[in-house]
Amino acid sequence: MLSFSSCSEEIYVSRASRNMTVSNYGMTTIVDTLVMVNNGTTSVGSLDFGFNKMYSDGLISVQAIGPAGVQISLEKVVNETSSTQFMRCNLIEPITGGETYELQIDWLFSGLVSFDGTDYVFSFNAYPTLPMWTETCDSVIIFPSTAEFVDWPNETFTETEISGQKSLSSTQSLLEPYNNMEISIKFNNPSQELISFESIRRQITITSSGQLISRDFYRVINLGPQINSITLARPQNVSPISAFDNAGSIQDRLQVKADSLVISPRFNLIQTNDSFNFMIEYWMPLENLIKRIEWPNNYQFTTDLAKTEDLIVKQFVVNVSLPKEAQIEYLSSNPNSTITQADGNELLCYDFGMLMPGQIRNLTMNYEYPIFLASISPLRWIFSVEMILFAIGAAILMKRPMKLITKVPIEKIKKFVTLQDEKIALRFELEKGSEEIARGAISKHEYRRRRKSIEMRISELNRTLAALKSELKTVDPRYDQMIRRVEKAEAELEGLRVSNNQITTQYRSGRISKDAYESLSKDYNKRIEKARETIDSVIVTLREEAR
Repeated sequence: MLSFSSCSEEIYVSRASRNMTVSNYGMTTIVDTLVMVNNGTTSVGSLDFGFNKMYSDGLISVQAIGPAGVQISLEKVVNETSSTQFMRCNLIEPITGGETYELQIDWLFSGLVSFDGTDYVFSFNAYPTLPMWTETCDSVIIFPSTAEFVDWPNETFTETEISGQKSLSSTQSLLEPYNNMEISIKFNNPSQELISFESIRRQITITSSGQLISRDFYRVINLGPQINSITLARPQNVSPISAFDNAGSIQDRLQVKADSLVISPRFNLIQTNDSFNFMIEYWMPLENLIKRIEWPNNYQFTTDLAKTEDLIVKQFVVNVSLPKEAQIEYLSSNPNSTITQADGNELLCYDFGMLMPGQIRNLTMNYEYPIFLASISPLRWIFSVEMILFAIGAAILMKRPMKLITKVPIEKIKKFVTLQDEKIALRFELEKGSEEIARGAISKHEYRRRRKSIEMRISELNRTLAALKSELKTVDPRYDQMIRRVEKAEAELEGLRVSNNQITTQYRSGRISKDAYESLSKDYNKRIEKARETIDSVIVTLREEAR
C-alpha cells in the first residue's frame, strides 16, 4: 500500500476548495475540501497535506473528516529541512484503483492577522499544499462586514461579497505538487480586536444564605493597535454587574449593553502589547440554576462553568465554593482538586486549560444542605432567642464568663481596603512609568519626578496601614490570617520584581541567553500573577464584608 506522497500523476485532486474566515478577534477558520482520484492500480492508504512552517505557532487545532463524517487520525510529519509543515492523514479504508475519495480538513489558527503599525495584515497559503497535481481549486477569504481592503498583491484574487461579508476569491487551474503560494492582504476594520485572552479565573460562590455570586478575573493582552476598551459577551439574566481592577472599583468604566459588556481601563488607553487585568462580579439567578430535588434539604445546581463564545482562552480556571455544611452527593464532572478552606467552605477546582471558540464546560451537582442553619423561620428564630437569653441568665447565675461575639469593624475594614486599593494603584503607576520610559514615551527627568512622588506616598500609606493592620489583627484571628497572606504576597511581589529587573539587565548586557531570559521571565511573571491574585482575593473578601 502506497501513500500519495510516493505516487505518480495517476493520483491527483480533481477538485479542491479552500474557505478561510477571519473573525473580529483575529482567529481564522479554514475548511479545505479535496476530491481525490486514484487512476492507478495500487491502493492508497494515506495523504500528506501542509502549510508554511512560519505559521506553525498559530495552529490551534486541525482535524480530517472522511466520508459519512468519520474523523480520521492525523500525525505530524517531521522534516527539518522543509519549509512546509506536513500532516499525514491515515485513511481508515484505502482508496483502491479507479476510486474517488472526498476529504474535508478543518483548521483553526490564531496569529494569521497582525498589525504593522498602520494596517491589519492577513497572511497564509492561498491554496492547499499537496504532494500531487490539483486540476482546479477555488479559494475564498471572508472578512468581517466592517472590513475595508487596502491592498493585496496577488492579482488572481478579486473582491466580492458573500452574505454581506467582505471577501476575496480566486480560481486556479493545474496547481503543481507542493504548491506553496501565499497571499498577504492589508485591510482596515474598526471592529477588529487582536486581544489575547491569557486567562479567565472564575470564582462561583454558593453562600450559606443560598445566594449565587460569580467573580470573573480576566487577564488579556492587546496585540493590535492601542484601544480604549474590551468588549465581552454579557452574562444572561444576571444583576447587578460590577467591575473592578487591581486598585478597586471601575464601575464608571463599565458599559452594560443588551448583549455585551464594554470595559475600559482606569488610566489611559491599552497600548500595543500591554496587559489589562480586571474582574467582573455579578449575582446569578437562583431560579434558573438551583432547584430542590428532594424535600427538605436536597438541591441540584446546574450551570455552564465555562463558555468561550467566539474566543480562544489560553487558560480557563473555575472554582466553585460551597458552604461548609453542604454535602456533595453527585457531580457530573469531577474537579481537578478539592480544597477545604480556612472558614470550612469546600472549594471545587476545575482547570480546563485552553478552550477553543464555542466550547462549553458545564456542571450538574446534587448536594444536601440544611438550609435552616442559614435561614431560621420566625418561630424557630424566637425559640433560638429564648434559648440564648436562657443561656445568658444561666451563665450569669453560675458566674461564668461569657464568650463575646466579635463585632465586625466595618469602618476599619473600609479604610484598610481603600488604602490598599490606593497602594495597588500607585504600584501600577510605577510599573506603567517603567514601561513608558522603556518605550521613550516620557523623559528620564519626568520618570524620576513621578517615581519620587509615588514612593513618598507609598511610604505614607505603609505607615498608616501598619497601625491599621495591628488593630485588625487583634480583633479576630481570621483578619490576622488574611492580613498575613497579603503581607506575604506583597513581600513575594517585591522580591520577584527585583529579580525580574535583574534578569532584564543581564539579558540586555548579554550576560544571559534569550532562551534563559524568556524562561526565567515567564516563571517570574507567572508567580507575580499568582501573588497578585492572592492579594485580590483577600481584598475582595474584605470589601464584601464591609458592605
